Amino acid sequence: MTNELAQPASAAPAGWYPDPHGAPMRRWWDGYTWTDHVAPTERPYGEHLPAAHVPDGTPVDTLWIWLAVLLPLVSLAPILLVDVDQLAATNIQTGSPFGDLWYNIAALLGWPLYGLTVWFAYLDFAALGRLAYGRRFHWAWSFIGSLVYVIGRFVVVRRQSGRGPASLWAAIAVVVCSTAVSSWLFVRLVEAMFSATMTAVGQF
Repeated sequence: MTNELAQPASAAPAGWYPDPHGAPMRRWWDGYTWTDHVAPTERPYGEHLPAAHVPDGTPVDTLWIWLAVLLPLVSLAPILLVDVDQLAATNIQTGSPFGDLWYNIAALLGWPLYGLTVWFAYLDFAALGRLAYGRRFHWAWSFIGSLVYVIGRFVVVRRQSGRGPASLWAAIAVVVCSTAVSSWLFVRLVEAMFSATMTAVGQF
């Protein structure tokens, strides 16, 4: 190999450079002239890695992901038992937002359920590893919210199994139910507080 080929800048150090003839490879420049040594063109990181797949029939959902998805329903039960009229009357009379036992229970359940959700996400992450999933959505995303973890997990698991976990659709249904119940409680509470306020004003 001689200097007949196009040369890089004269100050270019020895190294691998794109082939001067435009071939899809790199050629070694020894600092003075091109050599006969060639190498494949570098590809973007990870491009050469084979796609990760799990054997057919590998489960896409675990017990832990179902527990994480359905856990918010636990807090809905006490909300449905709240005596909205008593809660509103207590709030008007004393200014306290804790005028109903079931409302207090629902409020106190928030942090324990949050902690359990993160724990279940971690256990699900570990279970997917035992099922030979080479790539997993990290459980720490559950600190932002269980739905964030479930969506990310759905994408990663589906790419490796070819099947979409049903847990995602269950999670969406739970979010819809939770939103509906919370909205119902808010509307009922506003109505009850308005009624209690009018009653209190009428007594003067």
